[in-house]
Amino acid sequence: MGQPKRTVAMTSRLRQICAVALSDGIAKTTNNPQQQHRLLDQSATQLTIEERIRELEVCVGICERLFGSPIPPTYSRHLSRVISLWILLLPVSLISSGVSTVAGVACATTVAAYVFIGLDEVGMEIENVFQIMPMQQLAAAAQKDAGDAFVSEMPPLNF
Repeated sequence: MGQPKRTVAMTSRLRQICAVALSDGIAKTTNNPQQQHRLLDQSATQLTIEERIRELEVCVGICERLFGSPIPPTYSRHLSRVISLWILLLPVSLISSGVSTVAGVACATTVAAYVFIGLDEVGMEIENVFQIMPMQQLAAAAQKDAGDAFVSEMPPLNF
């Protein structure tokens, strides 16, 4: 059997940290009614945390499916071929429509080529979004924020 997925390991670790943090509070509980009320609040907190971890698992699963589903290469090739053909035929179309100067045809073709080839490049960048996004930095910041939230003490509950 292979190594467990990183996301499963991450959510398991989050559950373990939550259980340890909440069990410390439960261990300090005595028969005092106020502390028993605190125990009920901690149980509600644990359920809320578990719900958030499940939501995190769903979001990670969606991202993994998006990342794992490739865009067919024929789509990219077809789009590039259509743009090239359109740009090659544009001067012919401009001359037949009545643009009489060579400079006008050249300028219009150059601007159109710049715009459409630029759009094609933007499309290529969007197809490979996970390669250009700073995922390591985003993940490190999220991990630090989650760690800070677990390290900080819970605020006192005043009723």
